Amino acid sequence: MLSFGVFTAVALGPALSLSWLLLVSRYTVSLDRHAGENVENLWITNATSGAGTDTFAACGIALAAIAVTGLDISGTAALGGVLVLMLVDTGVRYLVEKRRGR
Repeated sequence: MLSFGVFTAVALGPALSLSWLLLVSRYTVSLDRHAGENVENLWITNATSGAGTDTFAACGIALAAIAVTGLDISGTAALGGVLVLMLVDTGVRYLVEKRRGR
């Protein structure tokens, strides 16, 4: 019973999302013909491009620091750090762009 309950809890979200996508979304959501011209699209584009540049620079600095100090870091920790850095940087840059209102 425990396995069934866990499996049901885990599968419920994706199953509901997929059924909504296949059965409901075609009839209730209309596509925005000018989605590329929205200000939110500009904000997220600017945020992700800036975060990519920041992450590239931070990875270079971290690589140099690791090479000089001889630290031994696992690949999982390194990639997790890069992912967290990218997500946080994108979020902060998006909020800054949104506050500026450009």
